[in-house]
Amino acid sequence: LQHSHRWDIAAGSFRRAWPVVLTSAALAVILGIAYLQVMKDYAGLLIFTSLVTCTVLFFLLGLFFLVGLFVNPWDEDGHYQQVNPLFRSFYGMEATAWTAVVG
Repeated sequence: LQHSHRWDIAAGSFRRAWPVVLTSAALAVILGIAYLQVMKDYAGLLIFTSLVTCTVLFFLLGLFFLVGLFVNPWDEDGHYQQVNPLFRSFYGMEATAWTAVVG
């Protein structure tokens, strides 16, 4: 009897919330159609832009880690050592080595 009561409460909740479910479904269909239309027209541009963006970001990330070769590895209070997660995980020359490997 308890199990059937829970189903009744769930069904009652759906009866009160059907406008939200219907609106969400309609919005999902409209946004899906819009996404497919944009992909049909601008897929090449989107792929090119994402490739250029990823290349630039990975280049900058590599430069950030390579800077670790030129800082004092024993200065734990330096700005770069506080920002670089490898200098927070390792100490001294080990941190410099891992930074060079990652960079």
